[in-house]
Amino acid sequence: MPSQTHKLQINFIIKLGLALHRCGATSYRIENHLLNLAKFWNIEASFLVTPTAFTFIFSSNPDDQRTHIARVQPSGNDLGKLAVIDEIVEKVVDSQVTLDEAIELLIEAKQQPSFYGIKTEALGWCVTGGAFAMLLSSSSLDIISSFLFSFLVFVLYKLSAHSVRLASIVEFFAPFISAILACFIASLGININVPFVILSSVIIFIPGLALTVALSEIVNKDLVSGTSKLVDATMLLFKLYFGALLGITLGNLIWAIDPQMLDMSYSLPDWKNYIAVVALSTGLVVAFNVHKSDMIWGIAAGLIAYVVSTFAAQYLGFTLGTFVGSFTVGLFSNIYAIIKNRPASIVLIQGIVLLVPGSRTYMDLNTYISGHEIINNINDSGFVFMIFIAILAGMILANAVLPAKKSL
Repeated sequence: MPSQTHKLQINFIIKLGLALHRCGATSYRIENHLLNLAKFWNIEASFLVTPTAFTFIFSSNPDDQRTHIARVQPSGNDLGKLAVIDEIVEKVVDSQVTLDEAIELLIEAKQQPSFYGIKTEALGWCVTGGAFAMLLSSSSLDIISSFLFSFLVFVLYKLSAHSVRLASIVEFFAPFISAILACFIASLGININVPFVILSSVIIFIPGLALTVALSEIVNKDLVSGTSKLVDATMLLFKLYFGALLGITLGNLIWAIDPQMLDMSYSLPDWKNYIAVVALSTGLVVAFNVHKSDMIWGIAAGLIAYVVSTFAAQYLGFTLGTFVGSFTVGLFSNIYAIIKNRPASIVLIQGIVLLVPGSRTYMDLNTYISGHEIINNINDSGFVFMIFIAILAGMILANAVLPAKKSL
């Protein structure tokens, strides 16, 4: 018969796995983390993590197995709670708390509200949309429109948490409403790049990071989870695009807007780009619910990703420049993990998200279907997949050169 301690250990591992899944940790990182903890307690275990199901198998011998299967929902990134959960595990391993206390702490972490109030969250979304527009557009009208529309998208996102019906269509409905309003503004004679403003307003929804995570799981031989996430991210991209397409089509029918794309220069002075990167990274700190003590690290990761990749691209080309940027951010995040004894993912995600070509994928989809470029001379669909691979290669090499102490 298993001892009471053994039962508590298994119960804690189950609750820990589900908690990590809710934080958005990758499947292979969750599995490795749980395996390390199980080995620490001399428990024979194996795990299978997918976006919608979690299987735990514990066995003392082949004829005596305990299996626990949980139905879960795909989740976003909550890096603040990830740090809290990691601290709980550290306390358990160091015998600073009992298993009963640790389980209670996991329950409290699940119920813990965001580190930021709703006003700060709203501002974070607006800053993220406006900063993204600032990176790619020289039009102040585009930037202001993106900032304001991002607030509308934030309101819809918050309302969807209280409505099952809205939650099922929010990724389609948000760009649709943004498109209608953008067309209305354009009909007033205000010169904005309608498709680009729509893209900027829903940039937090764009699954660039999700596509990178999916490919990283496939690279790490976590094929079931990786393939599922790849399909889910692709479908999200289509929902966002067709919501925008329907909104633009309806807006054109109502207001008869000139469909010609604006012929504008999108080259920004370098100093303004740096301001945009800092603003974008700051907005993502709020969006990812990063603890305030890690804010500077996250902003620094974003700056490093942008500066290093941009500089390297001048000599090596865009793809290899992205590889160097990813490698540098990987090293930086592992240094953070060593210094602060926290998961490297907390900083890594904030840096990598500046490199992922999610917006380019969206733009390429638009070019393929409509024949028009959202931003002149920025689409190069032949390199998008190579950019994803360059990011993954950089992260893998960084972990080989300077491994992080933790599996998360």
